[in-house]
Amino acid sequence: MPTNVLIIDDSKAITKVITKILLSNKISNYFFHEEHIYIAYDGMQAFELLSKNPKISLVISDVMMPELNGEELIEMLIDTDKIKTLEVIFITTLMNKNNISKKIKESIKGVIYKPFNTVSFSDFFNEIQIEHKKKLHNQQKIKSNHVKQMKYIRTWVQDYCDEENINISLEILEPIISDEFTHHYVIDKDEIYMIYQMILENYINVVNSSCKLNNLLMKKIYNIWHEPERYKPLGVSEDFNNIILNAQNSLTDLSKKDDVRYSIILPLNHLLIQIKNRVKVKQKLSYDDFMPYMDKLLDVFLEIDLKYDNSEILLILNHIKEIERFESELKSLLNKSKLVELFVNLNKAPHLLDGVSNHINTCIKYIKQQIITLYVFKANELAWQKAKKSSNIVAYLKSNLKFKMINTHNVLHEWGIIDKSNIKRFQKYDRERIILATKDLKILEVFKKNLVADMPSLDILIFNTTSILKSELEKCTYTRIVVDLDFTNSVFSNGIQLIKLLTKKYPDIEKIVHDNGLYLLVTVAQAEMLKKSKITFKYKIFLKPLDNKKIFSQFYLEN
Repeated sequence: MPTNVLIIDDSKAITKVITKILLSNKISNYFFHEEHIYIAYDGMQAFELLSKNPKISLVISDVMMPELNGEELIEMLIDTDKIKTLEVIFITTLMNKNNISKKIKESIKGVIYKPFNTVSFSDFFNEIQIEHKKKLHNQQKIKSNHVKQMKYIRTWVQDYCDEENINISLEILEPIISDEFTHHYVIDKDEIYMIYQMILENYINVVNSSCKLNNLLMKKIYNIWHEPERYKPLGVSEDFNNIILNAQNSLTDLSKKDDVRYSIILPLNHLLIQIKNRVKVKQKLSYDDFMPYMDKLLDVFLEIDLKYDNSEILLILNHIKEIERFESELKSLLNKSKLVELFVNLNKAPHLLDGVSNHINTCIKYIKQQIITLYVFKANELAWQKAKKSSNIVAYLKSNLKFKMINTHNVLHEWGIIDKSNIKRFQKYDRERIILATKDLKILEVFKKNLVADMPSLDILIFNTTSILKSELEKCTYTRIVVDLDFTNSVFSNGIQLIKLLTKKYPDIEKIVHDNGLYLLVTVAQAEMLKKSKITFKYKIFLKPLDNKKIFSQFYLEN
């Protein structure tokens, strides 16, 4: 069948040349006949012809024309939806190559540049067809990818709404999603998160405008999709269910104490040890003091720095929730009828029933006091490690928390999230004890007078004999040790020898050094000498002369 084609150009000579070229039928995949060729000399005339002749499928148009130029014609065709049934080829000079807008280029098949002859026109047209085919294929891939991305966003929004108890209406959600996917370009991983956020905000504004967007929950849902392997749950409930099933299958005589011990009690103990070891920390923080505020702390950091990376912290918080669910599962077994339901024969051995019940109660206390508190510490520790890598957050802390302990509750108090009456219960976290080894009066003044005046929460132990140190270590826990490299006595000739002596003699000092809590007071020349030495332990440096602001900054704002 002949192709119905419309040629548009304000030059009659050009329309005749193009007509002659088309009738030579040297263009692949098309057949042209003079009865199916239409001519227009400006864009307005062309638009009228297109309206009267819906069979026209190909348009070859000049760009620069009177009345209505080529670009304006395409915009009218886009607005009236006629562009969907047309293939458009533009003809223009190379001078106008960069004048065609991106929107128009996306809507047409291609451009042929003047001057041309029969052979070059046909070659250009055929090349356009090949490129257009590639373009359509690429657009199809993008569209297919968009369908997947829309599916992900639909799931993320639904998961978010489930967590926040917001009603989900696909009738409202679908048009909002569709509006964000009307283009034909590739959406990368960073952009998909922004689109997800916009869609979620728009949806919440429609269904419940009083709701505030929970950025942490939104990011958590995205992160789990983005890196599923990294965000694997602990699998505690699954392991616990396997313990129950194995016990039910292996127990033959529940009246035997050892059978119960090896089938229930020991596997449960092993599971708890595994959970505890997963967090890889030894310090604890109160669940009740910190967990109600962890989300708020992360919100503050995101408010200060949008690029703040909270992904690892969210994973730990997710693990805490998982452990809490496991704790609830154990609590349900404190009802002895539930235990008997699982292990029928325990009813015949009341003493064993009581023993299992008591052990489960012990496990619950262990989870609360020995496991969750470690995870809370890890979440808080990670939050601050990430914060100290952000120049924006460090700048905020330097400006707003001058000589206050840099910690969670002081930041929340600064933001008005914790009031003065509430912050009193956090004061126990403000105390920090450090050891100072020096005989220099100027150094003593900086630490004992200036620094403590600015930071009354700092307890400084100044010692010049190991007997004093031994007595204090038995009474209190210290977190940092500051040693003057020039500190000498009859036993050691410099601060390095003192550290070696102390780490061998006192495990507490060895732990401080291991935890990156050793600071050496040195001159510039001594600092250069230390670089060349072969010291095996970790240390940080305070350069003399000392400044209490620099000490504070190094103590609390550096990793």
